[in-house]
Amino acid sequence: RDGNDDYMQPGNLFRVMPRDAQQRLIQNIVKAMSTVDRYIQERMVQHFYKADPAYGGGIAVGLGIDLQKLAA
Repeated sequence: RDGNDDYMQPGNLFRVMPRDAQQRLIQNIVKAMSTVDRYIQERMVQHFYKADPAYGGGIAVGLGIDLQKLAA
């Protein structure tokens, strides 16, 4: 979609959150996604990463996903 950035707003929100709130958010998402099929987890991690690398990276670590393999 031309001219529509789906990642800026959630990334900005994540960055203004206090560190402890970021960690709670990541933990809650990891817990909620723990039973989801792996390919869906990987796809969602890519979306979270586009919003903010620390956001996607934290979720990837929590789910045991290697970001290097996703980038390949």
